[in-house]
Amino acid sequence: MLERVQNVLPFNPQGLDAVPPDLAFNTAVSFTTNTIWQSYVPETTMSYFTQMAALAFHNWVSAAAAWSTSTPKVARSAFWASRG
Repeated sequence: MLERVQNVLPFNPQGLDAVPPDLAFNTAVSFTTNTIWQSYVPETTMSYFTQMAALAFHNWVSAAAAWSTSTPKVARSAFWASRG
């Protein structure tokens, strides 16, 4: 959503236009799934606000979700492995 309206949001000193719908969807999915497949040049496509609020947030949340689901499993296996 932010990518589609970045032209009216703050922290857009270059006056970048809104990202096309297909590229916005592709970018949102790739950052949410933490694959970070970029088919654009960030400096000429995404505003500072979009990079901070949308991309960095999705990157952090996807990594945090993966970590939070794997940590209990690792802790359990380490506990049982130490019990022999």
